[in-house]
Amino acid sequence: MGFSIGVREADQLGVHAVELMRFNQRINLTAITDPLKVAVHHYLDSLAGLFWIPFRCRLLDIGSGGGFPGIPLKVLRPGMELVLIDASRKKATFLKHAIRTLNLNPAEALHVRADSLAQRPGYAGAFDVVVNRALSSLKEFILTARPLLKGNGRMVAWKSRSVAEEIHMLKGEMDPSVFSGIAVQQYPYSLPLIRSERVLVIVSTKKTRPYGMKRIDGS
Repeated sequence: MGFSIGVREADQLGVHAVELMRFNQRINLTAITDPLKVAVHHYLDSLAGLFWIPFRCRLLDIGSGGGFPGIPLKVLRPGMELVLIDASRKKATFLKHAIRTLNLNPAEALHVRADSLAQRPGYAGAFDVVVNRALSSLKEFILTARPLLKGNGRMVAWKSRSVAEEIHMLKGEMDPSVFSGIAVQQYPYSLPLIRSERVLVIVSTKKTRPYGMKRIDGS
């Protein structure tokens, strides 16, 4: 998939997976429990967005749940500041535990909805990147994320290949007062081993390109 994972990063992801499965016995964090499927569906899928994440940025993960895609991205982009939010108190509690266990500083987890977060000091217009793997509607994601995004920031949504029709409808529905100056780009990819076809949707004020396919240490 174009990136390398070192021993330290693999160990961190492994610890997170162990804690995910342990908490999953009490909290509904994921319906996927087979180790291979967890590795591919959650971790590799999350890391498909790696090249859209600057090495140093402030990133918000909306509806993070078990920590996806935010935690895998933070492990491979340790220089970024991570904020995970979830509307479920139990899931937010797990996210706080994961941050402490993996020592993911700077990072925080909050029990809050995205629309409420925008009302808190220090969060509106404060993020370089806003990501999401949970919201079903791309339009809802844009409406929710844009108040939290810096003027030159980007939104990244993980979707299935069937998103093309949704994007077509979205462009027809765009209200200039809300969606003015937005560029929507699609980048399809395939998950290895399970033959799952996916697409990243990049929403920004201008067309952007992914960062070079470098090693995770920037070499």
